[in-house]
Amino acid sequence: MAGLAGWLAWLGNASFAVWSGAAPSAWSFIAALIGVAWWLAPRGFGARWVGALWMIPLFAWPPDRPLPGSVRLTAFDIGQGPRSSWRPTRPTSSTDTGPQYGPDSDAGSRIVVPELRARGIPRLDALVVSHNDLDHSGGALSILAAVPVDETRSSLAATSAI
Repeated sequence: MAGLAGWLAWLGNASFAVWSGAAPSAWSFIAALIGVAWWLAPRGFGARWVGALWMIPLFAWPPDRPLPGSVRLTAFDIGQGPRSSWRPTRPTSSTDTGPQYGPDSDAGSRIVVPELRARGIPRLDALVVSHNDLDHSGGALSILAAVPVDETRSSLAATSAI
């Protein structure tokens, strides 16, 4: 049992233990439902393996990206500190991180990171924190822990935790 527990702990800490992809489109979700129904059809229903093919778009759906030469701006009003992200074709940047609700809860972990994952954004090229107010910088540490960030810009003091 100790060996099994050690192996499961290793698997749980591996980088491939959690897969996250962009939120699928409605048509790929419907196709997957058809695939599941086909795959679970009763015996005698021919070629049940075809149901697995109907599920492929659900997992292979590419994230929605702006057209070349355009920019997508997303703005959130999360408490007193607004949060925005702008996304040209490449790179992706985010401004402010929302408020901190308590010692273990903030807008970064509850709103910003799930939104980035749903849009299929695996990393941020820049994170900009405007000033040291928990309404604007409260979620920064959660975002930095969950998403790789290439560059952080801020007006915060060099001794700040961010």
